[in-house]
Amino acid sequence: MCIAGIWGIFGIIMGLLSAVLLWSAYQNFSMRWRQRRSIFLAQGEIIDLRVAQYSGYNQKQFHATVQFMTGDGEVITFKPPVRSGYRAAYAVGEQVPVIYDTEGQIEPQIGDHIVRYWAQPLLLLLLALLLFGGALLLFWGMRLFFL
Repeated sequence: MCIAGIWGIFGIIMGLLSAVLLWSAYQNFSMRWRQRRSIFLAQGEIIDLRVAQYSGYNQKQFHATVQFMTGDGEVITFKPPVRSGYRAAYAVGEQVPVIYDTEGQIEPQIGDHIVRYWAQPLLLLLLALLLFGGALLLFWGMRLFFL
């Protein structure tokens, strides 16, 4: 197989992958857009922080427990995903922003509303556009170079 054929196949694969990523970004964005009325930001507090040592590493695992009050006055306690590192990102008693869903479709999360909630669809869209641009460059580059 000639080099043009290999690069052409690579360009087609990049184009197809960008289409899949673009569809995924669209689905993710539209789901989050529909849920935006049930997503709220609250102030939470770290009420517990447990530390576990990795076996064989100097890093530690930090298991935090967060408590916050919803707009309806309900107190919710949750455990965010485990964080690893050399020191804890939070301290007991520290106030943290919490994103929560009143319909219960999304687990509560520590973080800023804009950054945490919209980052995934925006990153998928960016990656799809980069791959699509690469596929177009390959396509036009192959036409100019080999024709």
